[in-house]
Amino acid sequence: MYGIGRKNLQEADGNKEKGVLVLEYTYQEFIEDLNMGHEIEFLLDGGRYSISYNNTGWHVTKFGNEEYSTYGNVNELLENAKFNDNSLQEIWHKIKIDSIF
Repeated sequence: MYGIGRKNLQEADGNKEKGVLVLEYTYQEFIEDLNMGHEIEFLLDGGRYSISYNNTGWHVTKFGNEEYSTYGNVNELLENAKFNDNSLQEIWHKIKIDSIF
């Protein structure tokens, strides 16, 4: 995973594998990373998603699905991207960050 130097890492309680670290990554840090241009991959309800950027805007894509949603800026993405009618903030507790680029 990239860009975790400033993040708070701690050893997972109750993890069966000794020494496994878990990333404490807040919704506010997520917003900050997007505003810096970082791209994020995450897991949600058994699906894998990507938030990426190119010259046409920010894109939310579900892996294995050709369709994607495009947003003009980070605020538009945060306000309008929906997952089962819920915003990213509403489901943040269910999201598992996979990669930060």
